[in-house]
Amino acid sequence: MMALIVAAVATFGMTGLIVFYARLRPIGTPHTWGEAMLGATYVYFLMFIAYGVFPHQWLTYADKDLLWRSDKFFEPWLGLTGAHGLIPIKGFGQILLPKAAVKDIVAVTIYAVALVTHGKMWTFWQTRGKGKKAIASSSEFGRPLVRSEG
Repeated sequence: MMALIVAAVATFGMTGLIVFYARLRPIGTPHTWGEAMLGATYVYFLMFIAYGVFPHQWLTYADKDLLWRSDKFFEPWLGLTGAHGLIPIKGFGQILLPKAAVKDIVAVTIYAVALVTHGKMWTFWQTRGKGKKAIASSSEFGRPLVRSEG
């Protein structure tokens, strides 16, 4: 459990540090060789934690501590499931939901969130400091570009 918490905190903390650093770094400043290597190592380590360690720790926690195996099923609770773990789905009948399936769905969700965040961080870094261009309200000669009503 502690390893899972540390992996989650490391993943979210390192991602937050990238946002913090991106806001501090002046736009257009060239990187030195050392900064580029340090940044590449940092991003590689973040990807290693986000795509490797964090999902692995979740799967280990679900297997060892929660005992979510394929022969265990969710018991009826809160009216969500029927008898013997069968979940009624309107139009589809009932499905049997093993705990191992939910464990794997959570792992895939971790990967999906990491992948979407990865892409958004690329976009954030590349477009930082670029705002929307203002539309000129007058021409070079001082005349208005839009006719006024009245």
